[in-house]
Amino acid sequence: MKRLAIFLSLMFALLPLQLNAETEWTADNIPIPYLSDNTKYLSNPEGIISQGAADTINAVLRQLEDSTGVQAVMVVVGHVRDGDVQGFCNDLFAKYGIGLKGASTGLVITLATEDRKYFIDSRPRPRSLPDRRTMRRNWPPRD
Repeated sequence: MKRLAIFLSLMFALLPLQLNAETEWTADNIPIPYLSDNTKYLSNPEGIISQGAADTINAVLRQLEDSTGVQAVMVVVGHVRDGDVQGFCNDLFAKYGIGLKGASTGLVITLATEDRKYFIDSRPRPRSLPDRRTMRRNWPPRD
C-alpha cells in the first residue's frame, strides 16, 4: 500500500497539466475500460497519462486487487462537472457498483488536472485504507 501511495504521489507531481480540456466529465459519459477488459483499471479518455504510465498504473492496481481483494478504478481527466471530484467518485460508485461482489470492496481514484483536484475514496473502508488515507485534496497544494 505504501508503494501505491508513493507511486501516486510521484505521478501527481509529474503529470503535465492540460490547459484546454473541452469535455466536462460525469459518471454518465466517462468510459470505464474495466467493464470490457478486466486488466484495464485506468480511464484516461483525454490521453493525459502516457501509455507507459497507464500500463504501470494498470499493473499496480491489478496487484492491489490480487493481494487485497480491493477492486480499483482510476480516472484521469481534465475537468469534472462543477469541479466536484468527490461527487464524481460518489456517482461512479452509484452507477457502476465498483468493488468485488460479496466482498463489496471498491476504490475510486480521481484526478482532475484542470480542476487541480484529486479524490480517493473506498467503500466500505477496508482495513488497508483507513479514513486518513482516503481524501480530497487540491493538487498541488496552494499556499
